[in-house]
Amino acid sequence: MSESLGGGYRCGGAARWLPRALAGSVLAAGMLAGARIEARGGVPGSASFRVLLVLAAAATALWIVRKGGEVRVQARPDAEGLVLTTGNRRARVAFDDLEAVRYEGAFGPSRSWLPAAVLVDRFGSGWRLSALLDDGARLIDEIVERSGREDLAAWVAAHRVRARMARAVLLVRAGYSVAAGVLAVGVLYYLT
Repeated sequence: MSESLGGGYRCGGAARWLPRALAGSVLAAGMLAGARIEARGGVPGSASFRVLLVLAAAATALWIVRKGGEVRVQARPDAEGLVLTTGNRRARVAFDDLEAVRYEGAFGPSRSWLPAAVLVDRFGSGWRLSALLDDGARLIDEIVERSGREDLAAWVAAHRVRARMARAVLLVRAGYSVAAGVLAVGVLYYLT
């Protein structure tokens, strides 16, 4: 069930650890591939290629962790809007300022590897709610209900945001499967 804080919503423990697990598997696979290249030796330029490969894996892992930071966002709807909290930072999105609610898949316009519901306000800002949120569909329902706005309900229905936000468990499982697959490829390359 939802890990909620005082009527708020957040990602479960497995979802919060997913960016680290995926980044770790990418980094480990890159290092294993680099070690395999070093073990072969004798090929001109192999040392430079190995260093570039490990640096690329490290850069990718860092990007995964940075973009994955949105799994730490907590959302709490109140009478006037949605309060988003990350650590000590807090932002409020007023329901009256919302112009649209859409769903953005992985590697969409924001170039994030995590899918999310995006609340677009009248200032053109997009506020991302991770699709890995526990009870994300219920949060979308609560936003529409508390806002009392039919236009937001229409956006949610047209973009199937509620149904897409209900797939958090499947997305977390798929993420860990990808992490395990990346690590397995790295190990297999190293061993062959």
